[in-house]
Amino acid sequence: MKNSIYGFHPVALNDKQRKDKSDQMDKFWTAVKSRKGGGECLRQMLANEQTDGFFLYDGAQLLFSLEPRSTGNFELLRKALVTVDLADVQTAQFVRSTLRLAHAGYDTGPVAHRYMEAKDVTTYLPEHGAYKLDRVAGAILLYGSMDPAMADRYLALEAGSPSPESRDAAVIVWSINLTEASFKGLAALDLSKFSPAIEKSITAVRKWHSVKTTTNPKYTREQLLAKLASENIEAADEADSRALDESAYATLTLPDLDAFRAARRRVVRGVSDESVEGYVEMSRVLLGVINHLDAYAQYRIH
Repeated sequence: MKNSIYGFHPVALNDKQRKDKSDQMDKFWTAVKSRKGGGECLRQMLANEQTDGFFLYDGAQLLFSLEPRSTGNFELLRKALVTVDLADVQTAQFVRSTLRLAHAGYDTGPVAHRYMEAKDVTTYLPEHGAYKLDRVAGAILLYGSMDPAMADRYLALEAGSPSPESRDAAVIVWSINLTEASFKGLAALDLSKFSPAIEKSITAVRKWHSVKTTTNPKYTREQLLAKLASENIEAADEADSRALDESAYATLTLPDLDAFRAARRRVVRGVSDESVEGYVEMSRVLLGVINHLDAYAQYRIH
């Protein structure tokens, strides 16, 4: 069945051909699910496959639908993501699959690079009010789900991309990583290679601003750190959100920034506007804390 159905590129098909192939793949999925040993047979085919990127990708999705918690399938998914032609797959699902790898502890830098260099990645999320997932938003999810130090290394490379769109997206995301390495890297950039809008965005992050703090914060440092370590870091309402911001500025110290970054990383739960906006919002607060502490001053503009 595999040999008769796969071995094609969806992007090269017309609508009728794509519909026919979709029907054939449905039959393949049904066969794998219904036959004894179907999952193991599929796993062996994926392990042996070397050239058919779309089969690797589609087969990995099928395998995870059968065994969503099997750790042995992640390497097959990684293999698929570094092989498949991105023009053949839905961007949102590609990013979602990459996040699955990142959450399992895999190095997703090579996969994220493929996304950054793909010709056209913009898509819309109908389940999230037709939210526009453009290259910057997708990059926030891909690099925001990484360990910040790992994101620094890969974004530094992407900042030298020959593609202006990819290069701009990389430095935007790098500028909100907000680590010592990111500030150092941004300070060394030749901003003449970027558009005036990007230059303005980078300068806004690098420029120090005074932060007004309260003398009577609602939350103590210990309470904030406990909240950052928990699974639920969302504010109860708008007033509580302001109180959390003010408490962070007033109480957090330089050694606490890693805990803040770890909590921000956990906000990237899936492919959604909530994940993108949650990451950006936490980055806003983190920058406020960095400004209040005047951290990384040697790489900033005063």
